[in-house]
Amino acid sequence: MEPEFQRALLIVAVVGTVIFVTGGALLFLFFRGFGGAKAGGRKHIALMVGMIAFIFACCGALFIYSLIFDR
Repeated sequence: MEPEFQRALLIVAVVGTVIFVTGGALLFLFFRGFGGAKAGGRKHIALMVGMIAFIFACCGALFIYSLIFDR
């Protein structure tokens, strides 16, 4: 296996794991929040906006990472 491919594979695995764990924890909190008050409340909207912002932040971070380390 080439060292460059091995390095790329390791980076993808680490970044993917971090995103997976963080996203899973946020989803847990997100769905747990829907168990309480009636749907459509401020808390629910804030959770949805936070989750969408997290997705966009991850996409932006990966885009910036690809620009910086594009060789």
